[in-house]
Amino acid sequence: YEYGDDVRKLCVNERIILLCNHQSTADVPILMTTLQSKGVASRKTLWLMDVMFRWTPFGIIAQMHGDYFIRQGKATREKELIRLKDHLRKVFWDRDRRWIILFPEGGFYYKRIESSQKYGRENGFPHLEHTTLPRYGAIKAIMEEVGPKKGYNYTDGMTVSENGSKLQFIRDTVGAIREKKYIKGLFSAFPQTFCCYNF
Repeated sequence: YEYGDDVRKLCVNERIILLCNHQSTADVPILMTTLQSKGVASRKTLWLMDVMFRWTPFGIIAQMHGDYFIRQGKATREKELIRLKDHLRKVFWDRDRRWIILFPEGGFYYKRIESSQKYGRENGFPHLEHTTLPRYGAIKAIMEEVGPKKGYNYTDGMTVSENGSKLQFIRDTVGAIREKKYIKGLFSAFPQTFCCYNF
């Protein structure tokens, strides 16, 4: 089932960052199925995924598609963000991608929950049981590369970058999830002064 705003009208001409709450490996095929009815969204996407998937059958197809494989960890963090920006310059614009799909938790729930809860305790964030706190490194790099740049004004008064992006900022809300009974796709569309919330 799908609930919420009809995002099909945004799929053709708009550039979108889609933040998905990553609960299991089933998230990707469910999202791919959902995007099939969204026009160009299914073929003009750029997925960010863990490097561990690079040499799987899915990963080999993703490489040909131009998706990005990010290596996680403190040792490679800064280098990876530079590589991500370079990849966006080379692939996102050259291949006319429309959607960037990102799981802001940064990986599998079972690998992240303990460190997320520890970080939350140390920094005054809520204790979450069913999701992890989002990581912002990749989101920040994406916004720096494809988001608005200062000094460019659009006719409707919005800030716009050289590349045509009107993205202003990203808000991400995280909350506890009720017991799962059905698979649901929930979309919320916001004016271009906002970015989609993560549900």
